[in-house]
Amino acid sequence: MQPPFKLDCTSDVSGHGVDAVSSSATSCVHATRSLRALGLKPRTLHSLRRAGVRSVRGLCELSEHELLLIPGIGHGSIVAITAALGSCSLSLDQDGNEHI
Repeated sequence: MQPPFKLDCTSDVSGHGVDAVSSSATSCVHATRSLRALGLKPRTLHSLRRAGVRSVRGLCELSEHELLLIPGIGHGSIVAITAALGSCSLSLDQDGNEHI
């Protein structure tokens, strides 16, 4: 299932093109991108914001395990988040470092 949006992965919020992305799947170049741009459900957005996640980069720095520790985030939210990030060739943190 594709998210109901098209996230522009070629420019930052200032409208300028972004530098080349490293080949790492967890590289997140959208530091200032709002989570709202991912088209997630309001409940998921609210849960992420309550946990202090404010940007796409902040979201990319979390692992699935860390997300599941956030109240209101379940497996359905994880599926939606990974799909939204994947549509922009981004992903959650895979190394398991604890950031919370």
